[in-house]
Order: sequence, then C-alpha cells, then structure tokens
Amino acid sequence: MSMLACLCSARGQDIQFHKRLPGVDRQYISTDLCLSAAKNLTYEPLCGSDGQTFHNPQAFRCYAAFFEVRQLSVRYGACVDRPEPSHCALAFVIWRRVCGQDNRTYSSVWELMCEA
Repeated sequence: MSMLACLCSARGQDIQFHKRLPGVDRQYISTDLCLSAAKNLTYEPLCGSDGQTFHNPQAFRCYAAFFEVRQLSVRYGACVDRPEPSHCALAFVIWRRVCGQDNRTYSSVWELMCEA
C-alpha cells in the first residue's frame, strides 16, 4: 500500500503533486489538510490537468490526499471549460458543520456551497 502525503511544490505557474512518503499515515495527512482547507475560503483558483477547477491550493491538496490521486498537475487560474470550482467533490470529505443563511446546518462549507 502506498502512502500518500500530497506535498505540493511551486514550479513556475505549475504545482506538481508528489506521492509516496514512507511511514506517513495518509488518513492523518488528508484529515489535517482538509481541516485546513475547510477554514480557507480564499478564492485562488487552480486548473487541474483533469479539467476540474479547484477553489484554492488547499482544496486541491485536500482532494488529492483524500481521494489518493496519483497523477494530477495544476496551474494557477480557472479552467476554461469548467471555470467554477466543484464544491460537491469535497462536500463530505470533512465534517466541520456550518450554519447557512437558510438556517440549515451543513456538514461543511463545501456542502453549503454545493447546495447553493
């Protein structure tokens, strides 16, 4: 079983995903990354090589770690074909409840944005 740590490094306008960090618990890292991402609502879009726009680098790191993405690179800026981030992909990754203006409790800020 390969362990995934989702460390990203800036190289020009690209962020590359590095995998396989021996002895690192993927579940701990993805939870930690996703908690951090759930707190960061800064819009700094990244376009993935799969055509998906991510809300910011933290959301990308969370997605890559949680779903054990093997090969995915991103560049800064929204994707042309799908410029809106897909908040639904991360809606139930981390449970950090928030209250919406509609007075409903959502499992996370991503679920709230997914339902909007």
